[in-house]
Amino acid sequence: MEEIFLQKKSTLALLCLIKKDKQSISDISIKIGSPYAHTYNLIKKFEESGIVTTKKDGRSKYVYLTPKGKKAASLLSKLIKTLKQGEANIKHAPKIQRYRKSLDNYLKTMKTKKLSKKEKGKYARIIGKYEKLVKKTKPKAEKDKEEKIKALNILKEMKELLKTTCS
Repeated sequence: MEEIFLQKKSTLALLCLIKKDKQSISDISIKIGSPYAHTYNLIKKFEESGIVTTKKDGRSKYVYLTPKGKKAASLLSKLIKTLKQGEANIKHAPKIQRYRKSLDNYLKTMKTKKLSKKEKGKYARIIGKYEKLVKKTKPKAEKDKEEKIKALNILKEMKELLKTTCS
């Protein structure tokens, strides 16, 4: 049974049935981008497992989720949402940490070095770039939210440092 759900087309077929309970096999095959014969075989496996029932109406065969199928489809949908949320957290967390580390290095350089007019312009552009990047991130984990606050504080300190060296 698990080999059915660990495949893309079968997962799509089941999720397709959540959205609209009564669908023909040909409609499902079009929506999931799979040949009719393959979709027919998937539906047959689903039916053997008690996930769907089929009823013939004229030339078309319609597919309906059983209570067991509705539960399976719902759980599968929740699993996919959870995995997607996890991906979002994984993608953003390292970014904000990298931004903060880079900003730390820039700040140290600014503090230890007398900046020329050209370098001040360079750091002003860096500050602008990182402000946009940091503000765009939307960390979900508490640790990453703290990293974002630290990065914003470093940016603020860099701005102040530029102002004082410009005067």
